[in-house]
Amino acid sequence: PIMPQAFGQISPLTTTLRNVLRDYGAAQLLNEQLQNADDAGAREFKVLLSSKSHGGCADPPALAAWQGPALYAFDDAQFSEDDFASIQRVGDGTKRGDPTKAGQFGLGFNSVYHVTDVPIFATGPHLVIFDPHQDKGLLGSDAAGAFFDVKKTAGLEDLLRPLTGVFGYDGKGGWSGGAGTLFRLPLRTRATAAKSAIKKQALGVDDVDREVVRPFARDLHRRLLFLRSVETIEVWRDDACVATARLGNVDAALRKKRRAIIDHVRAAMAAASRRRGPAPPVDDEPPRATLYHRAVDVSKVPRPLYELELDHGAGTERWLVG
Repeated sequence: PIMPQAFGQISPLTTTLRNVLRDYGAAQLLNEQLQNADDAGAREFKVLLSSKSHGGCADPPALAAWQGPALYAFDDAQFSEDDFASIQRVGDGTKRGDPTKAGQFGLGFNSVYHVTDVPIFATGPHLVIFDPHQDKGLLGSDAAGAFFDVKKTAGLEDLLRPLTGVFGYDGKGGWSGGAGTLFRLPLRTRATAAKSAIKKQALGVDDVDREVVRPFARDLHRRLLFLRSVETIEVWRDDACVATARLGNVDAALRKKRRAIIDHVRAAMAAASRRRGPAPPVDDEPPRATLYHRAVDVSKVPRPLYELELDHGAGTERWLVG
């Protein structure tokens, strides 16, 4: 028999990410994180730009280059199985076409590569490290990342040190508020930027403050107008809180109104699924969206009208949202 030589088109992950960054500016990074937190049902979202360094890393030693200053993003929700699946799919997140979700872990999330080559996050008891360069010296294999159960894996102390104590994470898979997700984006230095196939730009703390944090903090309170779950946003620079925004009139009735359309869509999709079974995609839409668009009765879509009190550093604004 003929034995063909392996041949085919390939695209390195780093090339794909470099192309994604052309469509997603650095200033969008934190807004993407905020929207993903809101989709997850979080009520708190916090940002920290830290200038601290955390020493070396004995295992694996290559990660010592990523133990310095970093940008953190926290929310008080925990990853679902869908979230874990979505964040691994570059450009094809499982939220695409889901009418209950606005963020896309699979695409918008990758704006994090404006500032880092090695995103790290803890969620619930799990720790995840992404390595799109698939550097064997970094994780000990050519995998594009690693997934750990912190409560069952020994030897993670150096990796967890920069996360421990930040926004209630105890470094052992536990959270002071009971649940949480904490992203750490160690900043790309001159040395790591020189080796990067994603972006050659090194960024210091002041650069990230100017290009990422300040654009996000501008009119911070008004971001709450477009969210369904998040009620409090904080921005920190080291030990100082530099911006806050929160809903001042939160109660059970307001929470129900803010999420009315989301709850309605989910109920409609569930009912359609029970009646018809899984629907085939239409016009390249995922089945969840197809089920909703086929079953929805527009006359029954809730259109609540409610008031939001937006508390911020300069006072309180009152908005009527419909």
